[in-house]
Amino acid sequence: MRLLIIICLVTTAIIANGQATSTVRKVVTLLPEQGIYLNSTSNGAFGGKSRVNYKIDLPPNTVEWYYIYSTTPTEGKDQSLGLVAQLTRVVDPTGISAVAVNALRTPSGSGGLIDVYVMGYENRTAFIAKDYWGAWEYDNPGGYEEGRTLNAKQGKKKIDDVLSGTVYIGLKNPHVKDGVNVTIEVAAIIEVQDVDMTVWTAETKEMMYDTYLDDLISGGMSEQVAQSVANCVLEKLVSQYTLSDFANKSESEMNVIGDALEDECMTELKGGVKTEEEEKGATVGRMAWKAYESGDLDKAISYSNKALEYDKTLGWVHGNLGLFYLIKNDALTALDYYLEAITQIKKDKINAKHYFSELIKDIENAKQKYPDLSGYEEIVEQLQRERDNI
Repeated sequence: MRLLIIICLVTTAIIANGQATSTVRKVVTLLPEQGIYLNSTSNGAFGGKSRVNYKIDLPPNTVEWYYIYSTTPTEGKDQSLGLVAQLTRVVDPTGISAVAVNALRTPSGSGGLIDVYVMGYENRTAFIAKDYWGAWEYDNPGGYEEGRTLNAKQGKKKIDDVLSGTVYIGLKNPHVKDGVNVTIEVAAIIEVQDVDMTVWTAETKEMMYDTYLDDLISGGMSEQVAQSVANCVLEKLVSQYTLSDFANKSESEMNVIGDALEDECMTELKGGVKTEEEEKGATVGRMAWKAYESGDLDKAISYSNKALEYDKTLGWVHGNLGLFYLIKNDALTALDYYLEAITQIKKDKINAKHYFSELIKDIENAKQKYPDLSGYEEIVEQLQRERDNI
């Protein structure tokens, strides 16, 4: 059986397009925490800077984005904002629950009042050109009302009316005489396709099952038995290994795993591991058949009964006893043994078809050896039905 080859081929397809995906929300930094000192408007007219702007490139699939800021009166005294950390803590990855803006903590500002604007490129150009107390209009569509904060020492804003392209955040100190230090941070919540490499998808499992099943059947196994084997191996594979764990195995490791799973399933489907006592039963059962071939029917019966004392699940031994009693013209006892043989043999999903064929062949051979043999017709018909249904 070429389970390794099948697994390698299918795993390649899995890695390419068979993983489980889901849409999740994640937090990304748009502007790391920044500290800037804004001069007064009077100083801005003489070489100082009373206005600054930051370019914000909104990533694809932005759902909403935020800025928070706080002020201090002294240059270099930046506040600690932690916007990304805060959003990461409160955002619901599934997107079912919305982020409450009031859940975000903004340090109390202790500096002067500032204005914050969210702008397009044209408004940004005009905004920077007026780096003194001259007139400037915050007109739409160049300016986004949702992002504007005026005359505040600290603030936080959620923006969801502009979610793509490039925007600019402008900070303005409107005070004529006093400068102010501002700390600002900007982050977005985006939606991404999250690949779950721990999950075997239904599509992946079905692909592996179908491929493995076809290989078993092409190797000569009956469809019913092949289905049992494929189901067993695939169930053990996906229950014992995640997709990522298995895909990261080397070829030799996959080979060991594949052989072990096949061996384990074959043993289970044959009825399980035999104990030492049960192995003795099979040995004595073979001795019984040798006695039959030598013409000692009584010894064959005696040995067969002894074999069943060791292992009563030996269906072929039950069948042999059925044949022996047919030869002794005890059809009713023979029937009981054959019925028990059918029950036990059907438990071995791997070899059942072979065992039923052998029991039929043994009766056919016995007819040649014992011409007066009778009472076997209905038994043969039942054995053939059982064999053909496998």
